[in-house]
Amino acid sequence: FTEVAGIYPITPSSPMADVVDQWSAAGRKNIFGNTVKVTEMQSEAGAAGTVHGSLAAGALTTTFTASQGLLLMIP
Repeated sequence: FTEVAGIYPITPSSPMADVVDQWSAAGRKNIFGNTVKVTEMQSEAGAAGTVHGSLAAGALTTTFTASQGLLLMIP
């Protein structure tokens, strides 16, 4: 369902990011037959930057966050 996942662990969304990270590490393929590129960032802003950059480059991208994390992603 995605090509790139920019993640930053934040409760309650951490389990979703952990699953994608485990699937990527195990070599599990997405629906396009590719392994998802997971990038764990040091902040919510970093995850937002990863999402913005990879979307601008044309990749299908996702991130997982909570309401508090979303507020920290807004510049």
